[in-house]
Amino acid sequence: MLNYIKWLPAFLVFSSYGVWAGEVALVTALRGEVEVENGSGTKAPLQAFTKLHDGDTLQLGNATRLQIVYFQSGRQERWQGPGNVGIGAAESTATAGMPQTQQLPLTLVKQLSKTPTIDSRGKIAAVRTRSIAPSGSIEQAQRTYQEMRGKAEANDRNPELYLLSAYFELKEFDRVRDLLAQLDGNYPGDLEVRVLKSLYVKAINNAKMAAK
Repeated sequence: MLNYIKWLPAFLVFSSYGVWAGEVALVTALRGEVEVENGSGTKAPLQAFTKLHDGDTLQLGNATRLQIVYFQSGRQERWQGPGNVGIGAAESTATAGMPQTQQLPLTLVKQLSKTPTIDSRGKIAAVRTRSIAPSGSIEQAQRTYQEMRGKAEANDRNPELYLLSAYFELKEFDRVRDLLAQLDGNYPGDLEVRVLKSLYVKAINNAKMAAK
C-alpha cells in the first residue's frame, strides 16, 4: 500500500467533462482484488478511482465488489466477483452474471468525471485544471449534495465524491480538506479514503502551482 501511495503522483489525471480520448468510466468503489488488462495486453492491479478505457478487461477475484460509472450513459454498475467484465463505451459486458444497475443524474456524472484519478493504462499524465471553469456556487453545490445524500444509501459515497469535486472546481481547497478529514473520521483506516486523500492532495498542490 505504501508503495502504491508513493507512486500516485506519476499517474494522476484530472479531466474535464467529456474526458480524454477513450476514457469512458470511473471506478467509484472497490473491495477485493481486480486485475485490469488494457487493449495492448498490459495487466495491472486495479485501484479505486481509476479511469477505465473502452476495451479494458477486468478480472474480478472471489468476493470482489466493484462499482463503476459510465460517463456517456450515466449508467452505474455494481459487480460481484469472481468473473470477467469487459468495458465498453456506455456499459459493460460479462462472461457470466449480471450487475446491479442504476441510472445516475447527469449533474452527478458530470461532476464525478472531474475527480482526480489514476489512469488505467499507467501513462504519466499531467493534472488538467486550466480549462475548468466553476459550474456553480458553494451554496448550489451544498444544496445538490444534501439532495443526493437524502436519497442515497448510507454507504454510498457518490454524494461526497460529487461535493469534493465541486469544491475543488470552485477552488475551495480548505473545504476539500475538511470534507476529506470528515470522511477519514467516518471511515478510519479505509483504503479508498486514503487513496482519495492522496489524489486530492496532489491535485490541490498542482492547482496552486499552476496559479502562480
